Amino acid sequence: MNRRLLRLLLFLGFFFCDDARAGVFEVSLSSDDGDEHSLRWAVEQVNASADADNVIRFTTETVTLSKALPVLTNNVAFEAPAGGVSVGGETGYNSGVLLWTTNATTSFSGTGAYAATGSSIVSGIRSKYAALTVIGDCTADVAIETRSRYAYGIRADKVLHVTGDISGTVSATAGTYGASALHSGSKAFVEGDISGTITAMTGEYGAACLKGGGMTLVGDLSGTMTATAGSYGAYGMNLTGQLEIGGDLSGSISATALAGDGAYGIIGSSAVTLTGGVSGIINASASGTDAAGIYVSGSSLDGGSLSDAAEISGTITASSSGASAAIMAWTEMNLNVTGTLSATGASAYAIRSGKFDGAGGFVDNTAERVDRVALGSGAVLTGSVFLGDGDDVLTLSGTADISGVPELLGGTGDDRLVFSGWNGAYSSAMQGWEHLDVGMGSSVGMDALGSFSGEVSVLEGAVLRAGGAGHGDRIAGSLANSGLIELRDGNAGGSLRVDGGYAGGGSVGLDVGAGSADLLSLSGTVSGTTTLLLSVAPSVTELAAAEPSLLVHTRSVVAEDAFVVVDETDYGPYAASLSVVEDGTGATDWYYGVRGLDDEAVMAQALMPFLAGPIESFVPRFLERRAYGGEKGVSPEIGGAWVRAGKSWNSEELRGDAGSIAEGSFRFVQLGWDVLYRRSGKLLYGAGVFAGTGTETGSVSTPGGKDLGELEGTFYSGGAYGFVSRPGLYRFELAAGSGLHELDVRYAIAPKERVAAGSIFVSAELEVLLPLGYGVALSPRVQGLWRHVDGFSLAPLTTGRLVVEDDERIMGIGGLGVVLNTDCPGWYLVAEGTVRFEPNPLNSVSYPETGVTLETSGDRYRFGGSVTIGNRAGGVLDPVYWVKAGTMLASGSTDSFSHTVEVGVKVPF
Repeated sequence: MNRRLLRLLLFLGFFFCDDARAGVFEVSLSSDDGDEHSLRWAVEQVNASADADNVIRFTTETVTLSKALPVLTNNVAFEAPAGGVSVGGETGYNSGVLLWTTNATTSFSGTGAYAATGSSIVSGIRSKYAALTVIGDCTADVAIETRSRYAYGIRADKVLHVTGDISGTVSATAGTYGASALHSGSKAFVEGDISGTITAMTGEYGAACLKGGGMTLVGDLSGTMTATAGSYGAYGMNLTGQLEIGGDLSGSISATALAGDGAYGIIGSSAVTLTGGVSGIINASASGTDAAGIYVSGSSLDGGSLSDAAEISGTITASSSGASAAIMAWTEMNLNVTGTLSATGASAYAIRSGKFDGAGGFVDNTAERVDRVALGSGAVLTGSVFLGDGDDVLTLSGTADISGVPELLGGTGDDRLVFSGWNGAYSSAMQGWEHLDVGMGSSVGMDALGSFSGEVSVLEGAVLRAGGAGHGDRIAGSLANSGLIELRDGNAGGSLRVDGGYAGGGSVGLDVGAGSADLLSLSGTVSGTTTLLLSVAPSVTELAAAEPSLLVHTRSVVAEDAFVVVDETDYGPYAASLSVVEDGTGATDWYYGVRGLDDEAVMAQALMPFLAGPIESFVPRFLERRAYGGEKGVSPEIGGAWVRAGKSWNSEELRGDAGSIAEGSFRFVQLGWDVLYRRSGKLLYGAGVFAGTGTETGSVSTPGGKDLGELEGTFYSGGAYGFVSRPGLYRFELAAGSGLHELDVRYAIAPKERVAAGSIFVSAELEVLLPLGYGVALSPRVQGLWRHVDGFSLAPLTTGRLVVEDDERIMGIGGLGVVLNTDCPGWYLVAEGTVRFEPNPLNSVSYPETGVTLETSGDRYRFGGSVTIGNRAGGVLDPVYWVKAGTMLASGSTDSFSHTVEVGVKVPF
């Protein structure tokens, strides 16, 4: 039934069910002489009335009592004028303003103030040895003061029942001890709200705003309760029975023991049920020891039942010089805290299981029971947490702040600490937990798990950060990982040791260094599949040069796919992988390292040397075209067209980051024309143009003989030359040209790629003839060659995009030849020894996505020689032709060589 409707029916029933017999007595006098229409007269009339219900109606606004009124023997309702009424005065010992000795029903219509003073044992409104029922709202103000002891505002020695709200001001003040603003000998029952101001004060001890055997408050506690004891024993609520608050405790409760022990916002020996929660303020402060905000000394604390949490969104504080607790219960607690819990003192707890021992400490309950505490967003705790015996559960979620908690103790039993959407650290303050659950949305660091001996569960979407700053963490129990175990902090060398079983399914993040890494060490059984997420700290080239790094160690034989790496080759040119090793003692290790380069990376290093090699063969030489003309029977002053063709067989060993051997052959044909050919005195000079093409085929392999792929290219070139010579003494020639190189790259496995690159070259050559006798001469020569070949990019599947850098270099060639039949018609022979020097034979390939650059180099020096056999006829228009064969070998490698054969003809015209 609706609460307000119930009030109305009870009120109407009281006044009108037997209204024919009800007596109404008017108080119009302020004096207390017993005359008609005085309050004393009205009380006497009520007692003498045969009616069951009576009304005292005040028409005066003040009544001053000279002594205690007679004890009421009938029910009575009080009606005040619009301006209210004030009743007060001296009542003496063991008295009250309104006093019954039988079960009584009363009500207060309008506003009224009932105040009294006396020596001791004074009550404002009391049913002595009986129950008291207040129909409707209790809007009256009651203020009682005694000079010595026991002051009561509203008191029922048995049940106190208020069918409406308590909205007035009720206060009790005792000079020495024993002040209770609201007092019930058995149980108080308030069907409405407590919205008024309740105050209790004593000079020494025993001040309670509400004291009784128990209490049920159907509505809210939105008012203010203040209890102050001059020495010790201050209570906002002091109950020996059960406390039930159905609405919200949104007001404030304050208890202060100014000079001693014992201040309690709410204390109850039976269960405390806070159905509507606490959104207000509860404060307890004692200068001595034993202060508690909510203290259930003999039972449980919950929000309606043990399966319902009491919602604490307000502020609860307790402070003392000794033991203090914001919330404490002897048996089960079920709390959801989103507010502030603060305790200060020598032994201070924000939440504690147990009770005070009366000597500045605590007593623990050794009986098993379950505490369930959730600390959510907005929760701020100051002081320790101790959940005692039993299988307790504490949940940290959201923005819960436990930075002010020096100890977070699970106590004994099978206790579980749960992180749910919470970011923070598991620290050494957290002790006594057998289970650690890291839930979705949580990121929990492991500051000191060396003493943790229980089970750890990391759920999907959760992160457990371990092994930070290169140190080791340990879980002495088991670990179930469906989320992420994160050891990555930029410093390789951290570790996580798990003594018990490990169940995979999630991920583990590890830092990898040069020969070192974070380590996951597992001593128990291993199940499931775990993905290893790797962060490579050094450069990849440093990683490639180091030994493989140990990532996971188990002390049992484990399936190879228990730990896998995603994208394990995502390091540009390097082939990185996870290797599994059984060490022969029953242990299994997972190593990660670079086992070498991808085949396509090795192939890429050989492309530029292969592509640029034909340039030297395409440099036109006056040596062959001129065919060593002299003075006798030879007419060298006539130019003409020339053609030459040849083939070379080449092999080059590259050493460095990606050593390989590139070998193949090159065939070419070249045409030229001496556009200008003149004699000036003893000098010949001229200029011409040339063009040609060639094809090149080859293959690339590792030094160990592994085939990496094939190459096929075409080279187009053209240019111009100029020369000056003095026949029989010297010659000087300058040539320049450009080329286009097209190359097909056929990897052993990856799809074919095609590239094109341009080139330019400049060559300068000087030769001298030193006659040794008839038809014989020495022929020393030097040649400088500069070349530039444009770089290009490729994208093999395994390495990703790569860039072959521009190739630009200078090389020098020196030769010493012996010439036979230098100046006569007919056959001639040139035998030449040659040395070739390349100062910086480096070849560079970069991988932009990974920032890796690989370099290889060939031989600086090559030595060899050639033999040229030619024929020059004596006629002016007779052709000149020649055949040349030569070879070049490297100084530092037996796998590097070049063999060439060339034929040519010049036709004068």
